[in-house]
Amino acid sequence: MNLIGEHTDYNEGFVLPMAIDLHTIIAARARSDGHVEMTSDGFGEGDFSLSGLQRGDLEWTEYVKGVAWALGPDHLSGWSGALASSIPLGASLSSSAALEVGTVRVFTAVSGLSWDPVDTALTAQRAENEWVGMRSGIMDQLISATGRAGYAVLIDCRTLERDPPPVADRDDDRDPRHRHPAPPHRVRLQPAPGRVRGRRGRSRGREPA
Repeated sequence: MNLIGEHTDYNEGFVLPMAIDLHTIIAARARSDGHVEMTSDGFGEGDFSLSGLQRGDLEWTEYVKGVAWALGPDHLSGWSGALASSIPLGASLSSSAALEVGTVRVFTAVSGLSWDPVDTALTAQRAENEWVGMRSGIMDQLISATGRAGYAVLIDCRTLERDPPPVADRDDDRDPRHRHPAPPHRVRLQPAPGRVRGRRGRSRGREPA
């Protein structure tokens, strides 16, 4: 969920999203034949081969297929899995980003690859932008990959630096004992010098027009 900065992530601006207590869960086991078979709670089944990936109709399986394409299918193992999600569709709560990020984690786990949250977000964004064809910014994928309970994340969408300010509970103002401690490692954002112009002379979302 985004608190501040609508439509600025794809203009290299600043956004302040936070993770909420909704989730997408994928249970999977590896398979050796290079195929991916999935079933989802409410969306039916899907399957594809990692060899010769081809785009199909725009269904939920295309997000999974796009992640495989973005990761490089020649380096991946197949898997069989079941997906369940409590994120409502069409509610601007990043259900597609959660699916993409979860899919990256499954592919890296079954293929014995290392997992990095920022690389995961970039891979997920590439899948959505270039395979699915939805021109999103990085915010949804990055908060899905890096969010933590009790904190928002101030993201510089140009550099991907992040500063996680604590989010107060309702009781925080009444009882200081309930306040969240500051995170041990804070990433300070330094505004880039100068003024960056976007296409056709328009300023980016981080500077006033």
